[in-house]
Amino acid sequence: MDRQVDIETQRLLFRRWNKSDIEAFISMNADPAVMRYFPAAQNTEETKSFYDSIQQEFAEYGYGLYAVEKKDSGCFLGFIGQDLIWTFARALK
Repeated sequence: MDRQVDIETQRLLFRRWNKSDIEAFISMNADPAVMRYFPAAQNTEETKSFYDSIQQEFAEYGYGLYAVEKKDSGCFLGFIGQDLIWTFARALK
């Protein structure tokens, strides 16, 4: 898998998003327990729009919300990064 890693810890990679992250992202964003501290859970279209916003932010600014991957399994765990509220708010429009 081709991936651009920007930050690496002993256990995690903070990297640019891949299209292969979308299905796990959709599942995560639809889970009320996961989204407990966010404005609301997201459906598939809302999550895809959020993903597109994240990609656009990287294209425009060179940084944004990074995908978090567990190094030993390659499992997508979620996201972390700057500008969360702005990106998330744009995705909800």
